[in-house]
Amino acid sequence: MAKGIVWNLEDLYQGQEDPRLDQDLEAAREKAQAFSSLYKGKIRDEDLEAQTLLSAIQAYESIHELGMKPYAFAYLSHASDVRDPKRNALFQRVQEAWNDILEMITFFPLEIMALPESSLRRLGENDALQSYRHFLLQQTKLKPHALSEPEETIMQLMRLSGRKAFVSFYDEFMASIQVALEIDGQVKSFSVEQLLSLLHGPDRSVRENAYQALLEELDRQSVVLRNIINALLLDHRLETLKRRYPSPMHRACITDGVDEGIIGGMMEVVEAHYPLARRYFCEKAALLGLNRLDTTDLWAPLNAEGTPIPFSKARGFVLEAMETFHPSFYSIAHEFFERNWIHAESRKGKRSGAFCRCFAPSQHPFVLMNYSGNLRDVAILAHELGHGIHYQLASRQSFLGFDPSPVLAETASTFSEILLIQHLLKSKALQAQTPPLLSSHLDGIMVTVYRQNVLTRFEQAIHRERQNQLLSTEEICQLWWEENERLYREEVEMIPAYRWGWAHVPHFIHHPFYCYSYIFGNLLAIALYQHFQNNGEDFSEKIISLLSAGASQAPIDLLAQLGLDPAQKSLWEQAFRYVEKLIDALEGV
Repeated sequence: MAKGIVWNLEDLYQGQEDPRLDQDLEAAREKAQAFSSLYKGKIRDEDLEAQTLLSAIQAYESIHELGMKPYAFAYLSHASDVRDPKRNALFQRVQEAWNDILEMITFFPLEIMALPESSLRRLGENDALQSYRHFLLQQTKLKPHALSEPEETIMQLMRLSGRKAFVSFYDEFMASIQVALEIDGQVKSFSVEQLLSLLHGPDRSVRENAYQALLEELDRQSVVLRNIINALLLDHRLETLKRRYPSPMHRACITDGVDEGIIGGMMEVVEAHYPLARRYFCEKAALLGLNRLDTTDLWAPLNAEGTPIPFSKARGFVLEAMETFHPSFYSIAHEFFERNWIHAESRKGKRSGAFCRCFAPSQHPFVLMNYSGNLRDVAILAHELGHGIHYQLASRQSFLGFDPSPVLAETASTFSEILLIQHLLKSKALQAQTPPLLSSHLDGIMVTVYRQNVLTRFEQAIHRERQNQLLSTEEICQLWWEENERLYREEVEMIPAYRWGWAHVPHFIHHPFYCYSYIFGNLLAIALYQHFQNNGEDFSEKIISLLSAGASQAPIDLLAQLGLDPAQKSLWEQAFRYVEKLIDALEGV
């Protein structure tokens, strides 16, 4: 459905043999050596002058800007075919080279943290350092969890043969899985991503057979999967203890710039609205002609949605939706298509899932997805382009103030999905598609809010239990089952093999406790859309300002400028009124 839609990495390098790649790595190494010679031991001085620190920060950023170019190329090349030995070797070589560079400059943030808080605040108030004020104040929160420079260096080195090695192994292992499945009388081989995409198809027997086959294969690979997850849980536990974090999720919250209590309060609101999700599951079952859904029906389209959507048509839908909000949204999204920044063609060996990555403000973002032509894929396209728009708007910030906090990183992406669905719902040409569109939108909310709440609770549970012992396959699967059962109750039948549903969720492997960011970002995006509906163009400019700020301010401070307070449960509760209206509309149809 997206044949030939692949990204062009020549903006970075001409290919793996491009000599500039190694030249840039060497230049970054030389700059790191010079940086260390010039500044090591001088930053921790409590009388440090603002201009000295500014020069050091800018030099530190320039090393990252330079090193992230070869890193980006190697990462993206690897993601497009994780089975290719040459791409794997390049990515490993670049990671090791970058690790060596980081080792030389690890002292810098540690010396900033070593400054008295009064010095950090004094420096942050200096006009020359205003754009780095949030970065400097953030160091005061990280300071209690920092290690000595030798310890930090060892940690950095050990990740290559520890966490990063297991993450890479998981990616390659999952990409290597091929499952034979008979469809329409023909037996074909399917990857994990292709099997999961079949869950969004209209044929129930295909959905059931595909998911059953995948879960049974994951069961057969239980030794590998159990050991990967246990190793990563132990790695996380040991670092949590070493850095004196009060809970496994705490360091994610500090990095994200939100209080753990805010996340806990938000999740309690989601759980209070579990009955609303179950109401939708019952309505969807009725529309599908079923007594109740099972786990293979959760993402099934309504019957009218079965016609595949060509990528060219998806492009038109997304751009039209972006244009309804703001010229910047349209122009940035248009650039992705015109300049080949998207890899949408489904290929064997390609990394599963979807992402948008940008490694430095001097670069542009790239989108990866596996487009198969269903309405969900159109929404994923809008979602990932929302990330790209966010990155491009934030590129006016410098490196340290560029990459948005994960809790805000999902805001533009989800907002773009809402724009798409609302645009399609208003289209006269698609009036017959209203039930499938409403259902697709609600399915998205079920996945990005309710399911992410389940995933986060499961993560909390496995991290809690791993503190005491190595987890058996049965224990991991039981914890997964229990958290899902809290949401689905009697309204959704969980097939027995679903106990292995955790094993194909890459977030547990790649980004511990990232899933709560989806909840935060999605509910916030709904709230922002509600304000946009009520206030129009004036509020759209405020959203553009929010996104343009990147990580230059704390998320809570940025939201306060829009009159929003995530510590108040009312912010999250108002988002569920939007969800309830969607369900009302679907029931009305």
